Amino acid sequence: MLTPYLAKKKQNELVFEGPDGGPLRHSNWYPRHFKPAAVRSGLPRGTRFHDLRHTYAAFLIDEGAHPRAIMERMGHSTINVTLGTYGHLFPAIDAQLDTALGERWDRAVPAHEGTISQLP
Repeated sequence: MLTPYLAKKKQNELVFEGPDGGPLRHSNWYPRHFKPAAVRSGLPRGTRFHDLRHTYAAFLIDEGAHPRAIMERMGHSTINVTLGTYGHLFPAIDAQLDTALGERWDRAVPAHEGTISQLP
């Protein structure tokens, strides 16, 4: 939705500007615009702007995005920042690895030797 808007902007211009054309000021924008918009949209009271950022990252993780891609989209300086912040949202990694390795084993072992699920 921002593509046509951004196409008209120069690379060094702000995406969103304050009324005077300068940067938005948190002290004005947050109480005057963000908070009322959050309430109107039905978000729980107390929702912070940063909560939207965390939700975005959680959605990316839930959709299976690679941590490196999340790092780049979030603008983190290192993968350690990303994994340190959102690593707890990757709980299924061990189960996925076990399943993937089991399937690889089953494809590699001749049928007469059995599958990994038959091992003691």
